[in-house]
Amino acid sequence: MDNGRTPVVALVGNPNVGKSTLFNAVTGLRQHTGNWPGKTVSAAWGRFRRAGREFALVDLPGTYALDPRSPEEAVTRDFLALGGADAVVVVCDAACLERGLALVYQVRELTGRVVVCVNLLDEARRRGVTVDLEELSRALGLPAVGTSAGRRQGVEELLDLTAEAALREEAPPPLPPAEPAEHLAAGERAAARAVRRRGDGRALDRRLDRLLTGKYTALPLLALLLLGVLWLTIVGANLPSQLLTGLFARGEEGLNALWAALGAPEWLRGPLVDGAYRVLGWVVSVMLPPMAIFFPLFTLLEDLGYLPRVAFVMDRAFQRCRACGKQALTMCMGLGCNAVGVTGCRIIDSPRERLLAILTNSLMPCNGRFPPPGKGKPRRREGAAIPSGG
Repeated sequence: MDNGRTPVVALVGNPNVGKSTLFNAVTGLRQHTGNWPGKTVSAAWGRFRRAGREFALVDLPGTYALDPRSPEEAVTRDFLALGGADAVVVVCDAACLERGLALVYQVRELTGRVVVCVNLLDEARRRGVTVDLEELSRALGLPAVGTSAGRRQGVEELLDLTAEAALREEAPPPLPPAEPAEHLAAGERAAARAVRRRGDGRALDRRLDRLLTGKYTALPLLALLLLGVLWLTIVGANLPSQLLTGLFARGEEGLNALWAALGAPEWLRGPLVDGAYRVLGWVVSVMLPPMAIFFPLFTLLEDLGYLPRVAFVMDRAFQRCRACGKQALTMCMGLGCNAVGVTGCRIIDSPRERLLAILTNSLMPCNGRFPPPGKGKPRRREGAAIPSGG
């Protein structure tokens, strides 16, 4: 293909397989990376050069299938189905290759210009998983490249094969349409030929699943863990709240003394010192310490893989309310800050369930609006009220 225009390469893959990291490594841009589904909610564009040509690279929203269940997945399906890409790089997680290969077969029904990128090889090796890339390429009938995008390993070889696929005069014909179950079965067969596991790399995950999602252990452990996080947040926030309160109080005394020395009018001092400065001090003293403790702890639970298990455990109860189990996570986030809980509702696929989560999240007693007893509170003048927040 050489018609003078810039070839377009699309990055496609399941959520959380490192597409945005790979996009940054190739283009040198700084697209934000995250580990929640739907993080890339629109297509991000960049450029790279290969084989003496400039290529456009588009990072499409993560999708598990080309039969979309959310607006983000529809963006990916429509872009590929309408022929927006001259070549497609399907990014797969080396540690759970079967799921990514099912998407490879769906993309092959749209185009033959496909390159398979097996990413996160370093993490897979730590879990005792290795991938025979040559065998995988033979099983799929497609070029397959292993990468660790965060370390830029394998990226150059991937770009070479991608440029070759995009510029090829003739490409293999698309596969005939098949059912999703057939795609999954074909992906499991290809993965079985190429993946080697040292021991049982998933034994620990299965033991944790039995404990954290068990019939009799899941809910008690969830309650204890959430109460522990809240207790650490409240108790741990007392000292920094008191320190910040004292710091802002001394600053207010200094500002009052300065205004008096300058002979400034009361009508100006009141709004600036008693109004703007004091409210700033109250908000920072009351809200910042708990948030600085709660959200890192919440992030730690996410990194350990516990939060998806929470959504799974709570899904049945929320379904009875015609809601989604993921709302349990946004409600927990609302305990730290309602605004963060509301923005976190983007992880919910259904528009109706997402709207329900947004509307009900404001009912959570967030830290700023409902500070628990015992927290350090700023000193205030007679008649002044501590503002609400969150």
